[in-house]
Amino acid sequence: MTLRDEVWDALLEQTVMTSKFKIVDLPFKESERHTVRRCLRQAEEFGWLERTTEHSAIWRAGPKAKMLLNLSEAKLRLADE
Repeated sequence: MTLRDEVWDALLEQTVMTSKFKIVDLPFKESERHTVRRCLRQAEEFGWLERTTEHSAIWRAGPKAKMLLNLSEAKLRLADE
């Protein structure tokens, strides 16, 4: 499995567990953060994640995640806070 595959897996799992997170919440080393950021931005483009601003450090469940990942209403409310 490639690092990109691992990042996608981790970001989807983290989204289901918490509905919002920071890069430091993901299980990757500092040396892997460039790839992690690139994958997060791609997930944002695909609608899996979203941020309140382009420079926000908090990633939240995006419209596609909300529609397809069966997130609880409580987690969705937390993501919007």
